[in-house]
Amino acid sequence: MARRLTIESRGAQAARADASRTAFRGWWERLRVGTMSAMRRHQEPEPGPPAILVADAHEEVLVALCEALEAEGYRCVKARDGDAVLRELAGGGLAAAVLDIPLPGADTLEVVRRARERGVRTPVVLTAVSADPETRRQAATLGAIGPHEKPYPLAGLLADVRGAAPPPPPPDVVPG
Repeated sequence: MARRLTIESRGAQAARADASRTAFRGWWERLRVGTMSAMRRHQEPEPGPPAILVADAHEEVLVALCEALEAEGYRCVKARDGDAVLRELAGGGLAAAVLDIPLPGADTLEVVRRARERGVRTPVVLTAVSADPETRRQAATLGAIGPHEKPYPLAGLLADVRGAAPPPPPPDVVPG
């Protein structure tokens, strides 16, 4: 069997080597980020009530949701934009997330997709001003609950959070 001899110019060799180094760097970064986020995900959750990540474009909605969740016995973690949501989700320790569509500076469904690609399996409950069938289909494909259309009944949203997250610990009972 005859071997074909090819001669590459130094420029072509350098370009191939650069492409190889770039591919390796990309692979290494994905491995490093995936390993670090997997390590963070497997850390023991903080003691106390389960943490629920809440992200909404409107401050008053964010505050109201956190007050309602805290009244239910959950701990609220606030995020203001898609990057903060992704960081919190990747950090682990969350029982669930309540995310608005859209988030400031981000496509909420894309943020959930990126989190899922990184191995994050935190349950997500979505809210939106309006949701078309395509948005609902994409949300279902990503394993998200909802979206609940605003103005939504708070009881329905809280029921979905209770179904997705572990129950909060019972309140301390002081013997009397």
